[in-house]
Amino acid sequence: MMATKEDMTVTNCADCGSHDVRKTVLPAYDIDLGGIEVRLVDCVTQVACGACGEDTIEIPDLDGLSKTAAMARALVPFRLAGKEVRFMRLALDMTGREFAAAMELTPETVSRWENETRGVGGSAEKLLRHNICALLRSKVMGFNYDPADIAKMRILNSPEGFKLPPLEFTRVAVNQKPGSDKAWDQLLAA
Repeated sequence: MMATKEDMTVTNCADCGSHDVRKTVLPAYDIDLGGIEVRLVDCVTQVACGACGEDTIEIPDLDGLSKTAAMARALVPFRLAGKEVRFMRLALDMTGREFAAAMELTPETVSRWENETRGVGGSAEKLLRHNICALLRSKVMGFNYDPADIAKMRILNSPEGFKLPPLEFTRVAVNQKPGSDKAWDQLLAA
């Protein structure tokens, strides 16, 4: 992680009270959100105290990021792993029972999916992806989602040893007015 942009805001260290605090916007920051790996571009702030050495990371709108990441992952055609299904359920702020009821499944089925006792499979996985995106759509500003993308999707098995690269996101203004709301936007790989 190399810092390139500095924020001129002067604050006191939360630990020691020192004024020797430097805030830096990192060019890229990778994090596993608990099932989905993401790379955040030009939006994570590192706060470092020169006096006591305290070093913290500030990620804006982590809840919004989780919801956006869940939708973005639902649109990637590789088969969902159990930890990703669990992540999506948590992005919906649902318990296993609530999620099962919303999907018209038994709690045992959801548990088997999340624990990879049995994979989601074929048409159930497409339906799960549709439902995730439909339930999150109103909570995720600025994310383009077309249900036809999932309807036309051919879900692929991951080759042996394959690891999905991190999904990349940055913060963007939802509208161009000063003080406008910001949302997460996915950066598409070239």
